[in-house]
Amino acid sequence: MGDIPRFTHQLAAAGFVAADLEAVRIVDRCADLGVADVDGVVARRVAGEPLEHILGRCWFAGIELEIDPGVFVPREETELLARRAVEVLGAHASIGDTVVDLYSGCGAVACFVASAVPAAEVVAVESAPGTVRCFEANAKRFGVRAVVAEATAFEAASLQGSVALVTAVPPYVPTRELEFLGRDALRYEPVGAFDGGADGLRWITVTIDAAARWLAAKGTLLVELSEPTAGRAVSFVEDRGFRARLHHDDDGLVRFLEATRP
Repeated sequence: MGDIPRFTHQLAAAGFVAADLEAVRIVDRCADLGVADVDGVVARRVAGEPLEHILGRCWFAGIELEIDPGVFVPREETELLARRAVEVLGAHASIGDTVVDLYSGCGAVACFVASAVPAAEVVAVESAPGTVRCFEANAKRFGVRAVVAEATAFEAASLQGSVALVTAVPPYVPTRELEFLGRDALRYEPVGAFDGGADGLRWITVTIDAAARWLAAKGTLLVELSEPTAGRAVSFVEDRGFRARLHHDDDGLVRFLEATRP
């Protein structure tokens, strides 16, 4: 703990706003994983590399996952969607209830749902070449069925009208706004994980159309999005006969859309 002030000073000098909290986080994570070269980790973090990439681990809603360099790091705000997914399934999910998680990345949402609702059959879909190794490793550890395929191409006749829940964290940043992302996001994470096309809705609409094919009666779609895309996404999903509501965080920001088939 004695090095935390020194690490805090280094991080603050590099422009970290919450340098003290970041220093504690680094020291704690290194201790958890038995990493001895904390100075080396701090030096790489000062250069902007995500701590998760440095340590090869990320933490999401209380579970630990493998993650490789260059892979999108699941955000804390996505935990709201993941916890809502568990609420939707309920504590007494039927054996074999199917959940499909699109744009799964390292598998964070899928693995959390599988760990919280063991009765569910969770299917996760991801295709990014640099992501597949950790995606499949995490899926295996948590009992998730990993499917390596493009979300736009994944289809299975057995899913038609039988899925209880679809979750998705698709790319939803309008292309013109990518330049406003954090300074290191596009340096260390794939642009494809952020770029939602000209209006930010390209992959959201793909997800809604897929959910319309797969969901059973009373089935639910949870899809992460942002304030600028929320209104149009609600209209799009309501036009397909779903009941829609938006979920906000504690600061009042829109975080995800919940749509339920009648």
